[in-house]
Amino acid sequence: MRVLHPVRLKRGLFSSLAICLAVILCAPAPSYAQQKTLGIAAFQVLGIKSKVAKILTLTNAAYQKHTGTAPLALSEVTKRLGKYGLVKLKACDPPTVKCLSAKGKTFLKTDLALFLGIGGFGEKILIDFLLVDLSTGKQVKRTNKTFDGFKGMESQLPAVMTALFPPTDAKLVLEGTPKGAAVTLDGKASGELPTTLSLKPGKEYALKISHPKHKPYERSITMKPGKKMTISIALPSLAPVARRPDTRPPERRPAPAGEPVFRKVWFWAVVGGVVVVGAGVAIGVAAASSGPQWPELQAPF
Repeated sequence: MRVLHPVRLKRGLFSSLAICLAVILCAPAPSYAQQKTLGIAAFQVLGIKSKVAKILTLTNAAYQKHTGTAPLALSEVTKRLGKYGLVKLKACDPPTVKCLSAKGKTFLKTDLALFLGIGGFGEKILIDFLLVDLSTGKQVKRTNKTFDGFKGMESQLPAVMTALFPPTDAKLVLEGTPKGAAVTLDGKASGELPTTLSLKPGKEYALKISHPKHKPYERSITMKPGKKMTISIALPSLAPVARRPDTRPPERRPAPAGEPVFRKVWFWAVVGGVVVVGAGVAIGVAAASSGPQWPELQAPF
């Protein structure tokens, strides 16, 4: 069994005697395992006992922000455990994982426990983070960090939470009709309907499902670590486009050029008729002018 060493401080700040203080701050721990609760406890405090409540509050707030879970309010903790939400526990000397796990099962009564070994000098805050699975009594992860006061702690705790509780991808299941509809995330092709996608937790995605004969489906989506979401979509069909009547006045177009008149049969028939009539008139006139000459009658006186 691995021994939980005290936070290393200059000039032997930590002694072998551990003052055990604990606070119950319960919330689900999706980054490690689904449907599990987490208790945060200070198992060692040297030099900065008055700051423990704030340190635990900041740690729990960082965990809540990292996992998207709601922490137990400190006011509720104080009702259960007394002033500042602290309670003395029998010392684990040495503070082994086995001993801390047994105390966690008794006082925290959660699935997981994040034990904090806290010390400090001046403005420095040193914390030994130890994550233990209380159901198995085994260490899950451990990391040490030195902070420059509470401001430095607030800015660096997110990285500590990421190291202790690595975010797991979320699953997005897309079902519905029509099958084969194109799925895009942030404008990038991501398969066809139906499909299952792995998404990074905490990131906002622009989801779009489209099909040429249907109206598209669009929405933004943000997933929590380790969560699974199923969305069923039925894209509505596009209504046929009604053709609008043409209300414009009819365009006036010039008559198409026809065959020349002299190529028409009726034209030559008329011309022939005119020629025959003219010829007949001419002959008649000529005949009249060449007829017998009658003698001119003279008066008898």
